[in-house]
Amino acid sequence: MAIIKQEVTTRLPDEPKKNTPNPKASPAPATGANPSLVNPQDMALVAAILAGLGGGGTGARSTEDTTVASDKVQINEASAKTLLENALIEIGYSGKLKKKDLTDFVNQFNAEAGRQIETAIRSTSEERTPTGTKPEDLVKTKANSITTKILSSFDPKKFTRDYVWSKINFKDTEGLPTKAVQALGEVRTLARGYNLNTLSDVEIQGIAKDVAMGNKSTDDVKAQFANEAAIYYPQYAEKFKLNPSATLRDLNKPAIKILADTWEVDPDSIELDDPILDAWTRPDGLVGKAQQPPLSQLLNAAMNDRRFDKTTAAINMGKNSAIALASAMGWGI
Repeated sequence: MAIIKQEVTTRLPDEPKKNTPNPKASPAPATGANPSLVNPQDMALVAAILAGLGGGGTGARSTEDTTVASDKVQINEASAKTLLENALIEIGYSGKLKKKDLTDFVNQFNAEAGRQIETAIRSTSEERTPTGTKPEDLVKTKANSITTKILSSFDPKKFTRDYVWSKINFKDTEGLPTKAVQALGEVRTLARGYNLNTLSDVEIQGIAKDVAMGNKSTDDVKAQFANEAAIYYPQYAEKFKLNPSATLRDLNKPAIKILADTWEVDPDSIELDDPILDAWTRPDGLVGKAQQPPLSQLLNAAMNDRRFDKTTAAINMGKNSAIALASAMGWGI
């Protein structure tokens, strides 16, 4: 954001009036009353604060880029375009925003900035100033108060990023920003890892968007999915608590390996809702009272499944059995 221009109109009386303060005189010390912050000094403070909030960029800046009036702050399209372009680069989005998006952003930015500044000024004006405070100390106190309030409530860069994300369609996977593609992949992997196949694409996209925007971390998603998975896999509720970074798939890797080795397939091709594995992970379904069987029982079930019949091990076992039988019958094989 560029340096902000102060525009404050002070109406002077046509004729001197009794008890009218001299505009050039130094302000009197506060007497405990709440002083109004809507004055030229305070507007100058707000201007400086907002100039610092914009951040980024070096070199000369035009004083015409933005305007501060006694009741609102405005950013022009040139400054808005810079903010948006920087946000697009940071997010990794190669798409282009339309002219109407720029105008819409300017309107939304100005409205939100105005609300936050007005709130900061009003709140600071209600803060009681100790009697006897020197004018220069009062100005510094006001500046610190306004700065703190605005910084904590309005971040122009975050506001801009959020606006850009609101324009990104997660259904258009080919046009997604780098962060969004990565987040979408992570969330899909986690949903599969917890066997949450009831989650719709819309829900997954929404969660991925929160991750890409920084509103949620991967650990937050894991915690959310673990709570949901515990409903369908009550036997694992305690395991999720003891192993917060582990998914349901992680906890069942030994069982998955037995099935993969027995059926001679890639472990990743075995889903958690495979009938053989599902019967072993939750023997009494959603009740969650039955004790999980030993892995030897899972192995026995895998070998009795028709998928084992086509494996090299099963074919060799058949050949060896035939040879043994022939030898026992004296066929001389």
